[in-house]
Amino acid sequence: MKHLCWIGCLVAILLPYATASAGPPAARLRSPQGTLLVQSGKTWALPALHDGVAAGVEVMALPGARAILEAKEGDVRLVLAGNLPDLSISPAFESVVTLHEAGGSDLDFTLERGRVILENQGDGPVKIKIRFPERSLGVTLFDKGGKAAVELFRHWPVARPLTPNLSAPQRRVEKDDEPLGELYFFALKGKIEMESEKDKLTLKEPVVYHYTREQGVRGPIPVKKSPEWVNPASDKSKKAAATYDGVEKVRLAIANHGVAKGIADALFSSQPAVLQAAAASALAIDDALGGIRSLTNEKHKEVRGVAVRAIVHYLGRDSLRHQQVYQALLGLKYKAGEAAIILELLYGFGREAQLRPETYSLLITYLNNERLAIRQLAAWNLGQFVPENNIDFDATANEESRTQAQAAWRKLIPEGKVPSGVK
Repeated sequence: MKHLCWIGCLVAILLPYATASAGPPAARLRSPQGTLLVQSGKTWALPALHDGVAAGVEVMALPGARAILEAKEGDVRLVLAGNLPDLSISPAFESVVTLHEAGGSDLDFTLERGRVILENQGDGPVKIKIRFPERSLGVTLFDKGGKAAVELFRHWPVARPLTPNLSAPQRRVEKDDEPLGELYFFALKGKIEMESEKDKLTLKEPVVYHYTREQGVRGPIPVKKSPEWVNPASDKSKKAAATYDGVEKVRLAIANHGVAKGIADALFSSQPAVLQAAAASALAIDDALGGIRSLTNEKHKEVRGVAVRAIVHYLGRDSLRHQQVYQALLGLKYKAGEAAIILELLYGFGREAQLRPETYSLLITYLNNERLAIRQLAAWNLGQFVPENNIDFDATANEESRTQAQAAWRKLIPEGKVPSGVK
């Protein structure tokens, strides 16, 4: 267990981090304009290829995008690796970090959420400092070509009830009422040293460590190959190619028209891959209205599916994010009760609700709700409980088809019963 002590310092990752004021350039952008967004007040700026990126400000790679930053005259590389569901099974979407003045390190940054890849491109060791609230982790990549990766995301593990006041919903603030974080640290290539305030650990074989508040640390776990998101070129599938094409079209729209307008324009594309990237990107820049509109896309089932996961990810960013979702729903002319139902379906059902037959009866009833968003989310929840089902349900189908799907679900989960996999 001594070798695992270093990761104990990462418990504080579940708390918000306050960034420092803007400082001198800490790195340079080595990917095209539109791959990296830099926070500028309440908007996002777009540095161009080879521009310096200042310390002390938040930077982001949108879902599916890859932003490449280099420090120490190119000796150390930081890749912000955004994600979409068709690229990897990870629940991460955008990748967000804050750079800091290097000080005693070659690269110093705070990881807020998402995935980053660390690479040594020089001839000697490079030192990297990864910050979390009140803690930091030192990583030294000794060998040229040395590589490590870090993934951090937050989520709600169980349902969190809303107060009865639907006109101004507030989550019940209880002890530890905040999203839970999951952290993965991958030591992938070359000799790597990790150092916390209390411990130092040297690794020479590819391993991964996994940390959660509930389960603590798991690792070192040997890995045979890097995660698929570390080497995206290895995925030659048509689905990946279409997804990257959609991401590139959103990037071009952003580079040509600015962040907000570029994403807004992409949300009206006729191409599913562009719509998926745009929906997740809208939520990444806190445009809840734009992201939620995709939940009711009547032409593309896959767009609605990505929107569900992106909104769930958005809600997991903090304990009050639901307020933006609620207000966006009201702005789209949903009634207060409908908005509350949608939030409940997005947060999912806790253990107690999962053991009640009434939960499944209600979800099956929702499959014929007049609101497309409620039908879509009801089907998504049922799919979480019975992932192996072969029931063909399309939330945009006519009422007759939806009624047939309801009958199939009621046969699979009879009245008064719960799914066989729920125990």
